[in-house]
Amino acid sequence: MMHREVMATAERYSLERTTRSLLKLYQWVAKVNKVNHSNEHQSWNAAVNRIEEETKICSNFAHAIGEAVAGSLRGRVIG
Repeated sequence: MMHREVMATAERYSLERTTRSLLKLYQWVAKVNKVNHSNEHQSWNAAVNRIEEETKICSNFAHAIGEAVAGSLRGRVIG
């Protein structure tokens, strides 16, 4: 039972799913940059800030998943 829950959580935060999320973000950034050329510098700074925040969020997810998996495996013998 615990194994299925761990696997479901891992899937929710998988590399593939995270990559798709980041790709959507980058597509949004590209769209914003095309639409708003008059404020190009501000748009770029906003995009960089958003990407930095997204990176922090992904890092926090990865850390939380690692802690959850490590916590569920403590005391168990794998083999």
